[in-house]
Amino acid sequence: MTIYILGGSSTVMSGGWADSFATQMVRGQAVRNLAIGAGNTLMSLVRLTEEVTLAPGDTVVWASAIRDVMCLSKGGYRDGGLLRYTEELIRHVGASGARFVPLLMDSIARDLDVRQAPYKAALLDLLHHYGLDWVDVTAEFTRETGMMRVPLSFFDSTGHIIAGSEMSLFIADLAAEAVRSGGGHVRDIAPLRVDPRRPVQVVTRFSPDTRSEAFSNRLLSTTLWTPGIALEPGARPEGDLELEALVVMADPEGGALQVSTASAGFNLSAAAVVDYYSGPFLLSAYVPNLVGAPMRVAAAETLRVDWDATGHDLRSDLLFDPAPQPGPSRARLAAMVFRQAA
Repeated sequence: MTIYILGGSSTVMSGGWADSFATQMVRGQAVRNLAIGAGNTLMSLVRLTEEVTLAPGDTVVWASAIRDVMCLSKGGYRDGGLLRYTEELIRHVGASGARFVPLLMDSIARDLDVRQAPYKAALLDLLHHYGLDWVDVTAEFTRETGMMRVPLSFFDSTGHIIAGSEMSLFIADLAAEAVRSGGGHVRDIAPLRVDPRRPVQVVTRFSPDTRSEAFSNRLLSTTLWTPGIALEPGARPEGDLELEALVVMADPEGGALQVSTASAGFNLSAAAVVDYYSGPFLLSAYVPNLVGAPMRVAAAETLRVDWDATGHDLRSDLLFDPAPQPGPSRARLAAMVFRQAA
């Protein structure tokens, strides 16, 4: 039996709340942290479905809500995509017989409560629909201390919870209590927002194979692809598809990609712009944020991802540089996210 943790920067940091949580659970269950810095629920869904085979008795601790709210606050995912991905994540966990434990954390600006109150209300409705209890970290902090706001001294200069701080340990304790309570069983019920006939489908292998390369660091081990690749009809889900997102290993050194079929296409920046880290970042580029809607890919079409040398009409999603520097790039493609066309 394994506990999987999903979340963003404050969840993945060395010595942070997730490490303290794992120390508490070490005698009961193995703990695997799948969090990715700057990762939202779409990234959590991709990582969980592609890297893990869940089993009855496993538990998924979901701590992605704050990153989802930050995406909304910055103007992305206005079509409700993150709530749909959250529901698909819940349903995926429930179908496996595993448990789903939501851990709702706020940032310094209390994004989850203040800046996107409608999102939080919809999220709680979704959790209630599936019979799930949740841990509201700020509410628990207020209940125990009487303070309405977490002190700034618990955050570093980048806004992340300081590893080993009282707040970090407090979150670990709350998560451990929630897991030990035995809750998190997903009710088998009709969906609220998703169409079960059109599930998310992730593709991580392309052609030619000579453009694939292994990548490994402290957070993940995966296969990446150098642009100049094709996804042919026989190597992807059947039928007409909608391309919803690309997962890109973005790098500050720059790089622009061209995504195209015979009938459509767009160019996007593959350069990361994350002020607190200068290395490569695994980021999701959500196609509706770039061009207003998913990109339709007809059943007979080949979908290509190539380098773009023109820089014309370049689109950039959240955390991507809208004007990357020209020249060689270490940017790579990790995955594409589809669903059947409506």
